[in-house]
This record gives sequence, structure tokens and C-alpha cells, in this order.
Amino acid sequence: MNEELKQKIRSLRHDYDKLLEAVAMSDVSRELSDTATRIAALPGRVQAIRGAGYAYANYLEHKVDTLNDQWSQVRFQIQRAIRNELANARSEVEPLDELWDELERAIAGGAKTETAKTAGKGMSAMLSAAVGTGSEEETEADSTGGLLSQLKAMSEQTKAAGDLAAAVESAIDASGDGVDDAQAAAIIGQLEGAMARAEKSIEGSKERIQALYGNVPGNVGQTESQLSDIETWLERAKTANFEWNAGEDMYMVVKAEWKKTGNKKEDPDGFLYITSQRLVMEQAEKKGGFMGFGGKRVEELLWESPIGAMEEIDYEKKGLLGGIDLIHIRFGSGGPFGDVTLEVKEGIHARVFASKLQQAASGAIERERGLERSDAEKAFVDAIADLPTTCPVCGATLDQEVTRGMTQLECAYCGAIVRIGATS
Repeated sequence: MNEELKQKIRSLRHDYDKLLEAVAMSDVSRELSDTATRIAALPGRVQAIRGAGYAYANYLEHKVDTLNDQWSQVRFQIQRAIRNELANARSEVEPLDELWDELERAIAGGAKTETAKTAGKGMSAMLSAAVGTGSEEETEADSTGGLLSQLKAMSEQTKAAGDLAAAVESAIDASGDGVDDAQAAAIIGQLEGAMARAEKSIEGSKERIQALYGNVPGNVGQTESQLSDIETWLERAKTANFEWNAGEDMYMVVKAEWKKTGNKKEDPDGFLYITSQRLVMEQAEKKGGFMGFGGKRVEELLWESPIGAMEEIDYEKKGLLGGIDLIHIRFGSGGPFGDVTLEVKEGIHARVFASKLQQAASGAIERERGLERSDAEKAFVDAIADLPTTCPVCGATLDQEVTRGMTQLECAYCGAIVRIGATS
């Protein structure tokens, strides 16, 4: 056999190995299994954040229920489609086993061999086994497990491709001058065509199966991202360096830099908390040191404001390609100062965060409440309703505007403090 034919056979064998992997649809089975596992984990994660006291994002429960319902329908369609597509592909791959046997006989000078069916166990046999998995009487869960097990077995079976490679290589090495090159070339041509058709058929099958997933993977990923954010916020809230008010609930926490001086080295870095009552800026960074060595960890409350004291909220994108997200806030009555500029980090868009601040200031976040108000929060709301209109010390009218999150009023005439509800 001439060297060109030998190289063609080696190349065909390599392509056949890859086709075996494609037929096993290991990527399809992996996605089916992974998606099912991820969706099954969502209810527990939602329950965990509620157990940790996160009171907002009440849409999560409904979203998870909807995803479960959608997945129950989609999963069944995908399982059925896999079997149908494999059955359709079987007609394309059945000739391959016979052609490999024929080629090996030609290489061996007419001697009968069974290396393709023995080592590869036959691609058509693999497909037949997978198509035959499951029955109408099986439950959906049983059918899923059976199909995934069969696809996994097919994937494991493709690992025997190395045996086929060795058998083909051995046959090539053993071939002598008695090989009919023209006959071998003709079989190789048939194999190339059959493998190209089989590959195209399998790729088309995968595309059709993938299309059945629809928006489910995207919505699962988005829900996981939302839960991951909340889990991070809860962890940060545990280590906050300020006292929480009675009935106060954390809404979100972002990494932020207070643009206090305009000097990045001097401006404090830390976390900005949005709660049901306040906006809180906490410093949390390492100061001093050189080249990452030395320095001192600084963690302290920098300022706070009643959540309703924010009168104007604007955002700005700056820097190269708009990579710096700035928030501009103007405070009214009860605020710590007139205005403030903050840089929000960790990839959150300034426009999105400005919208969250506006919702918090207006009280719209309460429509997201997924847990009932605590007794302390209810008492706080009742205390606002029962506030006196005159100073209990000097009798002057208390004309200070009450905004969301305020915990006390100060008489402008005598300086007496009137507390709103109890604080911890």
C-alpha cells in the first residue's frame, strides 16, 4: 500500500474517533444533567436567604416555581427529541461499521477481520441501544435517568476508540504488496462520504435539541446570579461595623468609593448599604503600607442618611470606554450633608444602581418584600404615625420634615430630641 493511502486511513481513523464522541452526545447529556441539577438547587437557595433574614426580591419564589414548571415540560421534550434524533442519525451511520470491516479486509489482503465492531462495538449498535432506552410506562424521572445513563455508557464506550486506532495501525503496518490500492482507495472514498453525512446529521440533531431549551438556561443563569448577589450581601452585612436599627432590613450592599476629596489615594473605599431605613457608607480598606506590604486595616462608619432624605439622584459614566460608574446624590432634610459623589464598583452599572436608590428613597422597594415586617418594624411605622406635632419640652411646633429612615427629630428652638421608635 502506498504511503498516501496509509496517511488517508490514519486521518480517517482520527475523524472516526471524533465522530464517535459526537454520536455519544456527551455534551448534550452533560447539559441536560447540569440544567436539571441547577434548577433543583434553586428552591433551597431561596429558602436559605429567607432563613438568613433577606426580606426582599419576593419575585424569586414565583420565578423558581415557573422555572421548575417550564423545565418539566422542556426536559420531556428534550428526552424525546434525543431518541428521535438518534434514530434519524442511525440510517446515516449504519454503513460505517461495514465499510471499516471492508477496508480492513482490503488492507489485510482479503483476510477476515472484526476490529471495527470489536473495538468500537459498532456505532449503529450504540445508537440502537440509546434509542431503545425508556418506555411509555416509565415516569419522567426514570426516563431521564435511563437516557442519561445510556448516553454516559455511550460516552464511556468511545474511550475504546484507542483500541480501534491500534487495530487499524497494526493492520496498516502489516499490509504488504498484495493490497489492491485501487480497491482500498475506493473504500476510503466511500468512508469519507459516509462520515461527512453522519457528522452533518449529528450536528443538525444537536442544534435541534439545543433549540428546545429556549430561554430556560438564560433564566436559570440570571436567577443564580441574583441569588449569588444576595448571598454576598448577607455575608457582608454580618461583618458591618455599625449597629442595625430595630426592624431595619438590608436591601443591597455594593463596593463603593466615596469621592470625598477627588484624590483617589485619599478617598475612602468600602461598602455602601441600602437598607429599609438608611443609606450607610462604611469604610473597609487597607491604608498605608508599600507595594502591598504593611499598612493598617481601617473599618468604620463614615456617614449615614435616612433613606428618604435623598432628594436628587443622578448617575454618570466616566473614564476610558465609560468604565467608571458614578452616582451623584443631593440630600434634603435629615441628610448628612448637601451632596455626595460615589463610585460604585464590581461591575454594577451606574444607571441600574441609581434606579435602585430611587426605588429605596420612594419606598417602592417595599413592594418587593418577601417576608412580613418584623414586630420592631411595625412598631417603628406606628411610632411615625403617632409623632407629636409640638416639642414636649418647649412647646414649639415641630416643623422638621419626616423622611423615610429617620430615627429622631430635633426641635429647632430648644434642641430637644424626639426619638422615633426604639433603636437597638
